[in-house]
Amino acid sequence: MNKNIKHDLVTKKVREKAGAISSNRFDYQKDWAICKIIELDEKGMEYAIIMEHHEDVVTVNPFSDPKEIHFFQIKTSNKNWTLQSLTKKESNLSIIGKMADSHKLFPYGDSFSFCSNSPYSLSLKDSDNKSQDFECLSINLINEDEIKKIKETLRDDGLSEIDIDNFLQKLILIRLKIDKSSHCAIAKAKLIDFIEKKYGSIPYRPGALYKTLFEEVKRKTNYEDSVGTYDELVDNKGITKSQFSAMIQVALANSIPKIIEIRNFLQNKLNFENAPLRLVASLLANLQSIYIDRQEQNIQVQKLLTEVVNTVGNLTSEELDLGLWVNIKKISGIIGHTDLKSKEYIYTSIGLSIYERLESSPSD
Repeated sequence: MNKNIKHDLVTKKVREKAGAISSNRFDYQKDWAICKIIELDEKGMEYAIIMEHHEDVVTVNPFSDPKEIHFFQIKTSNKNWTLQSLTKKESNLSIIGKMADSHKLFPYGDSFSFCSNSPYSLSLKDSDNKSQDFECLSINLINEDEIKKIKETLRDDGLSEIDIDNFLQKLILIRLKIDKSSHCAIAKAKLIDFIEKKYGSIPYRPGALYKTLFEEVKRKTNYEDSVGTYDELVDNKGITKSQFSAMIQVALANSIPKIIEIRNFLQNKLNFENAPLRLVASLLANLQSIYIDRQEQNIQVQKLLTEVVNTVGNLTSEELDLGLWVNIKKISGIIGHTDLKSKEYIYTSIGLSIYERLESSPSD
């Protein structure tokens, strides 16, 4: 079987999703994604986790040349999941049928997991066991009569017998340990525990790190423009191990607090030189974004940041003495307009590069 994950993720048509999704379910999904990122990172994988593309969440490993791909559909419910609720058609396909549709596009997929906060009420082969007690159910545990009904639904959805058998062997029903009412607190606790295990007792702001990660997951989830390459897909809808590490480093830098020192330096200079208040107000957020972007794989962004550093490096001592805001305006004019980043982001990157040059060469 031909397995070209990079190519297929971009070229296979994405199933349209119909109907509004509640804000809390969306937040639950994002917090689950944060927990998944932590889980993959703890396993030492060079992963990418992709939001709202073919399924709610898709993970690939390793990121640069993926050999594994896993699909996850996340749903919250106040009731137990029954055979009827799993096979009831929504927008022409049942819940299980939607996952089978992803399998049809990616028959080499390693697993297709339906994940929920609620347990499953299904008959099992071993009548002494109750499905509600299981955190993970594979098709091999389910009663044959239930399996037959699932197969009937999938036949109605247009799957062949071979496709059905192959899909069901990879289908996993998972009951999540993330409560519907406390998903935010659980994600924060997992993040705090992860940092403590990896870095020990160090000063940082857990709330700020969680917010940064949550907003990044939100941004990637909400991205709706088309993508032409695998790298574009990951840049705009994914989070990689290196990006997660960069967010942590920014959070630690905030606490050390080097990034605050840089912000204060730029802020004092720009206020003195009557720079726009909008730029001054956005310094911290843009500095955080720049530190993250320096770790990313986006070639265009890297090229932009390198051009800024090189242009600042060409300034003479006399030019540096003219003032921070004067040089920011001059260099932004040399670089020109770009749709990649905001004007304030460009200004901040120039200011940061000037700060770093002055710090490395105090005599300038």
